[in-house]
Amino acid sequence: MKKNDYFIGKCVDQSHDGKGIVKYEGFTYFVNGMITGEVGQIKCIKMLKNYGVGRLIELQKPSPERVNPKCHIYQGCGGCHLMHLSSLGQQEFKTKRVKDCMERIGHLEVDVQPCLMQEDPWYYRNKVQMPLGYDKNGQAVYLEDIMPAKEEVLSYIEQFVTAELFEEEYGHVFSDPRAGLCCPSGDHHQHRHRAAVHGLRRGASGQLLRDMERRPPRQDSVPRAGGEESQPERAGRRLSPSAGHHP
Repeated sequence: MKKNDYFIGKCVDQSHDGKGIVKYEGFTYFVNGMITGEVGQIKCIKMLKNYGVGRLIELQKPSPERVNPKCHIYQGCGGCHLMHLSSLGQQEFKTKRVKDCMERIGHLEVDVQPCLMQEDPWYYRNKVQMPLGYDKNGQAVYLEDIMPAKEEVLSYIEQFVTAELFEEEYGHVFSDPRAGLCCPSGDHHQHRHRAAVHGLRRGASGQLLRDMERRPPRQDSVPRAGGEESQPERAGRRLSPSAGHHP
């Protein structure tokens, strides 16, 4: 079996998020929209080392628990996973999920009662997930599908961000400890963090930020707000032999 091949498969179970689990020639495929017991023509759209992903092309033997989704954007939204299941089918699915968790995670053999279902399970949600568009294969594309990976972000910073830009914008903050700082000196880590965040937004190199982190804090040279003593002063008072014995 390879990508874009077709086969006839039977759904033997459902995953935790409602995808159909199809076994074919000793290999497992996850097929969105299939219900346990259904048989259909499936197209393999992705092959991985331990499992594959299939798309239901034609349903040949539907489940008696299959219903028409009430919501007209159910297929494209992605917020609901079981709307094509009847209320009884959803109850059986959820009860089985609880039993599976008890056995696999808790290692307990318990009698799980049927899950309680809402009398009116509609119009309680206040969130939807709408696709941004569709790819060349007609599949919905969501924001999570196009967000850059961490490696891509770091590569962009290393390639396009220069230390000169950061030095031009924020060099005065570190050349004069009194310039640009409006917080007490005890918050030097907060100053450094804010400057680092602004530097990344405006374009500081990773090496420059690492150099900044190695700089020792200059707490005594920054005035405290409201006559408050600095951290070194408080530390010295705590370590003083006479600390705590003043009248």
